[in-house]
Parts: sequence; C-alpha cells; structure tokens
Amino acid sequence: MIINAKTMKKIFIACLMAGALTSCLDDEGNYTYTELNEIKIEGLEDTYKVLNKIDHIVIEPQVTGTILGDDDSQYEYEWHICADGLYHSNHKVISHEKNLDYLADFDLSKQDANYNLYLTVTDKTTGLKAQASASIKPSTSYSKGFIVLGDDESTGDIGLDMIVMPPGRDTTLVSNVIDNSETHWKGADRLLYSGMHYRKQQLWMCCDDGSYSMDLQSLAPVAELNDMALIDTEFKHNMPMKVKDFFPHQGLGGNARNANYTGYMTEDMVVYAMTISATYFTTPCNRTSSTSEKLFKFYPMVFSMGAYSSAYNTFMMLYNTDEQRFMRITMSGIAASYCSTLADLPTDIFYWNQANYDKPRKIVWGGNSVNGSYGSSYALMKNDDGEFFLYKFQAGSYSAVKQGCYDIDLSVAEHLADASHYAVSGTNSILIYSYGSTLYLYDYAAKTLFKRDMGAEITYLDLEAASTGSRTAFMIATYSSSEKGTIRKLDVGTDPNVLEVKDREREVWKTNLRVKDIEWKRNYGS
Repeated sequence: MIINAKTMKKIFIACLMAGALTSCLDDEGNYTYTELNEIKIEGLEDTYKVLNKIDHIVIEPQVTGTILGDDDSQYEYEWHICADGLYHSNHKVISHEKNLDYLADFDLSKQDANYNLYLTVTDKTTGLKAQASASIKPSTSYSKGFIVLGDDESTGDIGLDMIVMPPGRDTTLVSNVIDNSETHWKGADRLLYSGMHYRKQQLWMCCDDGSYSMDLQSLAPVAELNDMALIDTEFKHNMPMKVKDFFPHQGLGGNARNANYTGYMTEDMVVYAMTISATYFTTPCNRTSSTSEKLFKFYPMVFSMGAYSSAYNTFMMLYNTDEQRFMRITMSGIAASYCSTLADLPTDIFYWNQANYDKPRKIVWGGNSVNGSYGSSYALMKNDDGEFFLYKFQAGSYSAVKQGCYDIDLSVAEHLADASHYAVSGTNSILIYSYGSTLYLYDYAAKTLFKRDMGAEITYLDLEAASTGSRTAFMIATYSSSEKGTIRKLDVGTDPNVLEVKDREREVWKTNLRVKDIEWKRNYGS
C-alpha cells in the first residue's frame, strides 16, 4: 500500500479521535503511540524532454524522513515507467538504485507517445511507502542523419544503426535502432530512400528475408513488400518479391527527384509509373515491346541523372543483360510498359548495343554520379579479352547523350578487375574503387593512380552528395573482427593535377556492424 504524507496525517488524526472516543467510554489504562517515519521525496522535475536512444535521464533525488532524516540505509527504491500516463499500462521496472541514470529507450511507433516515470521508496522496517512521479516526453532523433544497414556477426542477424544529427548537438551514432531479436532477419542488402518531399517520402530496408517499408519517424518496419499489394501482375515472376532498387534516387542536398513518378525494381521485374494519387503497378516494363510476354533480365540498377532535381525528369535507362545493350524505359500514358532501343552511329564514341563491337562487351558495374549540373551516369565494361572501358553518358530529361569512352590501363589501375566497390567522383575524372583493405583513386583521363591502405577490409564505398550537396565527398566503411566497423567520410582533392584523399577528422564513427549500405535521410520539415 502506498501512503503519502497527507494520507498518513489523516490516519493518525483518525486514530487519535477513535482513541478519544474509546477512552470516554471505558478508560482502562495508559496508551503508547509510536510515531511513523514519514518519507519525503524531492528533486524530480515535472517533465523530462529527451531524445530517444541518445539522452540519459539522470536524477539524484533527495529522500528524507521525519524520524530518520537523511539516513537512507533503511529504504528500498524502485524506478518504473508506464506508458500513456496509466499506472498499470506497460509497467517496466528500470532500476532499484536510489540515483537514476537511464538511457531513454521508448517505443515511438505511436504518435505523441508520452510516458510517466515513478520512484517508489519503501521503509523496510514498517513497509510504508512514498512515491514521486514525473512526465517523460521522448522525441525521435531519427529525422535527419545517415541510416546504416549491416550484418551483426555476433548474432548472424542484420542490424540497423543511425548517425543522428540533432539540432544544436554533436553528431553521434545510435546502435540497434530496430529490434531484430525476435524476427532474426538476415542478409543485409540495401537501403532505399526517395528523398525529402512534402507529399511523398518512402524508405525501404532490404535483406535476404524480405523488403520492408519503414516508418519515417521511428524507423520501425511497417510492412513487407509482399503484404502491400504494391505490384499485382499476371506476368510470371519470382515469389516472394524483393525490392532491388527504388528510383529515382534523391539528388543533391537530399531533395526528392521526379516526385510525381515512382519506379521499383525487383529481382526480375521493373515497374515505373506516375503515382500522384496512388501507388499500384500491374505491368512490368522490362520488355522489348508493349506486346511482348517475355521479361528480359537486367543489370540491377536504373541509370538516371544523379544531381538534378526535377519533377519532369522521366527519362530512365536499363541495361538489358539478355541482349547486352542499353535501353530507354518508355512511357505509355502514365505508366511505362516497355523499353525501346537507342540508336547507334558508326562515328559514335561508344555503342549502346554491345553486339556492334568485334569483341562484344558486357557490363561489370554501373552507377550515377553528381558531376556537372545534371549529373552523369557511368558503366564499366569488359570484353572477352579482359579489356576494360568506362562509358560516360547522361540520361537526360528527353534523350540519352554519350559523353565519353575511356579505355582502362590495367597496368596502372591495380586490382580494378577484382574490385569489390566502384564509384565515379563528382569532380575531376576519377574512378574510386576498393580491393581488400585498399582504397584506389584512378584518373581515367590522365591514367594515374593513388592508393591508401585503410587498415581493414572495405565493406562499403559510395558517393555522399545528399546531405550537403558536396561533389567531392564519399563514404567508406571498413570491418575487422577486432575493431568491428568504422565509417568514414572523406573527400577527393579538387586539384586536377594531384590525386589525393582528404580526411574529415570529425566525421568518423564506430559501429558493431559489417556495413553493407548507408543512406542519408532527412524528413520533410526537419
């Protein structure tokens, strides 16, 4: 039973009155009264506003007794939290120490989540209790920052961290953003984010076990692709479906690109349509005509402008791996129903159709960059003789423009053929790639090389233009069994005559994950 000070006084007065009445009726002798130790708790604020999984709730209460004074050796303590302001709702004991130091860790999947914190002090001699409480108002720290997806080798499951950037505070990495202890999802694959937009924002987490739409505030998985009725088609396709790409990606500064149109790439289908009022797809476009019943296989990415933000950029390209050629996704009304071929001339710097070469070429890697006003796309190609070529082109607003073809000098570009990751810098003619623990910068115009050992296996490498609009920045992650994961943001030098990497000493973060993907996210209005 919990008795506060006012209640105790009322009980004591009632006892005195009852004793007085009894003594009037039958006074049989002397009475002995034992004064109770009334407990008083001070030092709790009315409300604590905290950033979830970043702030600690630190309270050092002052507990005194009318008899014991400051002597607290006779007390027991219990701190507990209840949701929704109800004493018995989600009762969670968090400490039995007098002083509290608790990392704010609350379920924010419900909007406007509020919690109450209680401290109960018990006098071990008499069993009497006193209680104090405070309101807790947690807020998300996930509105802006880098989401980090990887594999936790200690559990074999995937993990999700976030490098958060709360206003007025230092950047920090929050671990274990999602609870995977029961679901045990495995095989980290990709993070896909649409970019910041007032009307539509989408975030996807993809792994071997499925593709999950995520809540933008709490980052909690909301629904799995196969439960959303997002793609419903009569064409034969793999089940369950898994998202391999979502396009177009966010552009410079994290802005949504082509916000009126949305496309998804699964393992064997590509769908793309205008989605102003609803998102629902019935017809895949990885076909060579609108009447074909055959779906061609493709390289798992969509070529599009990487820098420019525009609701009118509907020109997207696929690479058809069945025919070894680049093709344009063609709109038929509000949806894309097939891909059309692109014309080649004998005088072109390279061919869209790789069969036009005496030694046909195949794609090794493709990516979009942020160089120039609109950004270019790149494709690393290889023929059967082991020769490598880098294509540079632009999937413009209305047409595809060939911009350059560079043969790669493999005697200079060490280990390029066996590299694990590739990216093309947003400034200068630099192909960035990694092999093992070594980071390479290859100037494909001047045919020079820079390399740097990062001290551990490089598990992730990509450009980073979304957070600040930088054209020089890129991010890498390394992993070792002893040091675990390290994430670094670096810059390519801007001097065209010098190949160099510049460190950002304050932008280095530790994680327990073997990082597979990193995605910048900023909620609209944050």
